[in-house]
Amino acid sequence: MTIDISKIGVVGATSNFEVTKERIIAYALATNDEISDHLEGQYASPVFAVAPMWEALMGAVTNMVDDADIFSIVHGEQDMFFYSKILPGDKLVSEVTPIGLVVKPSGSILNLLTTTSTESGELRNKQVVSFFFRGISEGESSGEPAPKHRFTSAHRKMTNLGEVSSDLKADQTFLYSKASGDDMPIHLDDDFAKSVGLPGIIIHGLCTMAISNSAVLKTVANLKDYEGLELSRLAVRFSRFVLPGETITTVSYDNDEPNDQHAAITNYLETPEAKKTVVFETQNADEQTVLKDGRAEFVGKG
Repeated sequence: MTIDISKIGVVGATSNFEVTKERIIAYALATNDEISDHLEGQYASPVFAVAPMWEALMGAVTNMVDDADIFSIVHGEQDMFFYSKILPGDKLVSEVTPIGLVVKPSGSILNLLTTTSTESGELRNKQVVSFFFRGISEGESSGEPAPKHRFTSAHRKMTNLGEVSSDLKADQTFLYSKASGDDMPIHLDDDFAKSVGLPGIIIHGLCTMAISNSAVLKTVANLKDYEGLELSRLAVRFSRFVLPGETITTVSYDNDEPNDQHAAITNYLETPEAKKTVVFETQNADEQTVLKDGRAEFVGKG
């Protein structure tokens, strides 16, 4: 079992997506979002950016692996870069390019770059998605590694900005699936989830990411140092599944060195310097970390 490295660096799939006010609102409700502009559909919440590119992302992945290997996939990391807000009425075009493969004894990490723009060419966002394929350890590494966004022990010594908790609903996965387009069966079919070794249906990792992002935005909303700034980057590593009905808590820290892990990928991605950066972690009620290496960068409004 191998991953087709001949497709590294080649656009793998594209998709079209028309944004509606109703879809923006549904996504906000499905992710426990409390920001009024999102709940009213004025513009989309940051992690909504996964919805327009999801079809193309899955298409690019299935073009590189055998059908049977799809169920060995683990969503490892998500790194999102925002250039302009997604608005109701946007007609978006997304393309996905596999940019790197890292082969390890335990499996392979596939890094993909997504680019979403309006039909007129206005760039909305880029994302680096890292998938881990368990047991696929043949072949050679190739291409670009994902950008770094590590949460280090030094970050815990920085200013603790506070923590925000969120209760997950019993039907959270069904709400999120409809709003995002992610209908993977581990989130919707209890029997299937158990058949692959899970205790039952688990929360979408991107739903957890969206809820944690809302926690970070809520934490900095009234801080003077963050006035006039907008989110430009959001990155996490998924470290543990979350179950419906659980409570998760996000703890945020003010990073003294906002550009300590500047993101750049040769020929694909260059990001502006951040004015402020929050690093964060999210835990469940048993203090088990479910999101690691959280990073939210902020720049001045353009």
